[in-house]
Amino acid sequence: MIAYHLAVVVDDAEQHVTDVVRGADLLASTPWQIGLHCAMSLRMPDYLHLPVVTEPNGSKMAKTSRALPLDAGAAPKLLVQALLLLRQFPPNGLERASISEIWEWSRLHWDSQTLHGIESTAAAGS
Repeated sequence: MIAYHLAVVVDDAEQHVTDVVRGADLLASTPWQIGLHCAMSLRMPDYLHLPVVTEPNGSKMAKTSRALPLDAGAAPKLLVQALLLLRQFPPNGLERASISEIWEWSRLHWDSQTLHGIESTAAAGS
């Protein structure tokens, strides 16, 4: 396990990674990686852990557990639903925008402070 953390830290430093965004299920890995960054005097990225979307039975939604793929045609609607789950409060009608417009709105309006207190959430439509 330590080899994995070492590889991640060195790889992030080599690629000049400034921000790491991942699921809250990986929160326990972060202190190990921060310790390695400090021990090697490497610039530490900013970390953000998002709530994990779960299946109705409580397991993490993942390809490895044969989660069904999302309908690409419904991507705008699903992205807006994800923003709502993450308490980002997109404007009405954003689900009718293009994917690039939704990403741009998200980039400009992202507020990580709204994430505090969000638990893992069940997948929409479950």
